[in-house]
Amino acid sequence: MSDNFELFGDQDPDYQISSDLRPIFLGISFAITILPIWLYYTVFDLSFESYALVYLLVTVFSAGILSFGYNNVALWLKSRLMKKRESLKAKEKALKKNTSGPKKTDTAEQKSSHEKKEQDTERESVAFSILFNNVFFLLSVIVLAFYVFDSASAPYNYVISISSSAALCALVSAVTLDS
Repeated sequence: MSDNFELFGDQDPDYQISSDLRPIFLGISFAITILPIWLYYTVFDLSFESYALVYLLVTVFSAGILSFGYNNVALWLKSRLMKKRESLKAKEKALKKNTSGPKKTDTAEQKSSHEKKEQDTERESVAFSILFNNVFFLLSVIVLAFYVFDSASAPYNYVISISSSAALCALVSAVTLDS
C-alpha cells in the first residue's frame, strides 16, 4: 500500500493532502479519543487504575482509525473545492478574454497564485475535516454508550462504543470520499 490511499484511486493525485498533516491528525484524534475516558470514569465508574490497559489500547486503536477519517474527509473536500475553484477561474479567464484584449500574465505569478489557492483550500478542508469528524465521533460515542449499549457492562460498553464510533467515522468518511 502506498502513501496515499489506493482504495480511492479515482481521486486526482494533484489534490493529495500533504503527508505533514498525518501526525497532526493522529495527535488530534488521540486527544479526542481521550475525552470519553472522563465520561466513563465519572458516569460509568471505570477507574483509571483498574482499566488503564483497556483505556490505552482502545484509545490508541481508535485514534488511528479516526485519523484515517480526518484524512479522507480532507482529501474529499480539497478535491471538490479545487475542481470548483479551477472551473470558476477558467470561466473568469474566458470572460476577461472576451471583454479585453489579450493580456500576458507571468507564469511564475500564476503558479504562486495556484499554490496559495491550494494551500488555502487545504487549510479549509483540514479544518472542516477535524470539525466534522470530531462532532460525529463524540455524538456517536454518546448515542452508542447511553442508548445502544447501555445494558452492557461498563468495560464492554467502553470498548464497543469507542471502537465502533471511530470505525463509523472512518466508514462514513470513506463513503463520502467515494461519492
